[in-house]
Amino acid sequence: MLAVLSGTILHAQGAPGSFEAARESVRQGDYALAEGQLRALLAQSPDSPEILDKLGIVLHLQGKSLEAIRTFEKVLKQNRYPEAVALLAVNFCRTERFDRALPLLKEAKADSSDPDILLALGPCYLESDKPLDAVLVYEKLTRLGTPPQDENQANLVRAWFDASRQSFDKLASLPGNLPYLRAIRQARENPALDARSAFSEAYRDAPYLKPMTSIRDLIAQIESHPKDAAPLYVLGVLCAERAAQEFEVAEERWPNSIPVRRLTAEMKASLEDIDGAIQEYEQILVTFPDAPPGVHFSLGNMYLGRLKWEKALEQYRLAESGTRLSMVSMRHISECLSHLGRFDAERELLKNLILDPDSPFWALRDFGEAEQDTGHRESAVRYLERASILRPDDASIHYRLSTLYRKLNRQDLAAKELAIYQRLKTKR
Repeated sequence: MLAVLSGTILHAQGAPGSFEAARESVRQGDYALAEGQLRALLAQSPDSPEILDKLGIVLHLQGKSLEAIRTFEKVLKQNRYPEAVALLAVNFCRTERFDRALPLLKEAKADSSDPDILLALGPCYLESDKPLDAVLVYEKLTRLGTPPQDENQANLVRAWFDASRQSFDKLASLPGNLPYLRAIRQARENPALDARSAFSEAYRDAPYLKPMTSIRDLIAQIESHPKDAAPLYVLGVLCAERAAQEFEVAEERWPNSIPVRRLTAEMKASLEDIDGAIQEYEQILVTFPDAPPGVHFSLGNMYLGRLKWEKALEQYRLAESGTRLSMVSMRHISECLSHLGRFDAERELLKNLILDPDSPFWALRDFGEAEQDTGHRESAVRYLERASILRPDDASIHYRLSTLYRKLNRQDLAAKELAIYQRLKTKR
């Protein structure tokens, strides 16, 4: 995907000669230099969607998601370039702003038949909890044989598995779900039992269901009957079966590949065998010392779940090969540093991110808390106030603000924040 994005700049149709220096910088992999050269061009033509688009790509390649977002938003006000739509969605996913990503993902899916853009979009569908859209993407990629084939096959399994999980999660809140939940639970507890055991009851409860109904038709029927438990149960079971079938394909074709072994670890984790998942990830790293960063990141998540902060921190740092951390890794590293009481290191980690006008809530919260824990009360108030604007229903922020205001002898504000905290706690 990186090569394709670079090529978008290198082979821009109709690009003026002044693009040559930026093209060469991209060709050499010097994206920081290319950024500077594109910004110089932009100073001459500040509203050029072509230059803005190339600048957005270079920012994306450097992991500068917040700047890339602002740049692609400017592009799309003038021209709906397909790669700009896709990369804006990807960067919203990178910054965990899935509500902003979803409409763009829908547009990108409708407009793009380019496998390389689909490669970028696929993980975003998974991360934003749109597994059935991810199924469509990865079915196409696997059908085309687009590399990396083992990774795409593993993601197809993830998509089907997540679609099943999502269906069962929704089923749990619907009336009339007891026989279906019982069938699912019994099949999980005893592999000899069939999760389809309540299908006949589902067909009686929902006469519009037919034994040969396709998954696509099932989805349409669920949209037409959102309160019915039966079609969600059938869909969840069918998606789980497809996940198992695609997993068999993955194991047969790529039995020792890293993506398939990671999938095995994820399956163990989903069955609450966290120790087994940790062992699987650790064995991958023994077998493949230069395994991709995602293995370290996933192992870090397992350690985080076990509250092993030091081990988790080590893995998150190993997951980041460059000097610029991804937003998600930074969030996890900040959490680890906080629990380890390394507040000065946490402040150093976040000091540049919190200067951005689009800083995420968690960064403002974590920095404000680190400021409070190191005795910088006035600064802590500033950042926690910014965090409370983004997430006014976060009770912990108001409690900390109340404590800070009291220590700063601003009793009226302390009382106000305490009242908000108590009201939010009562709501829960």
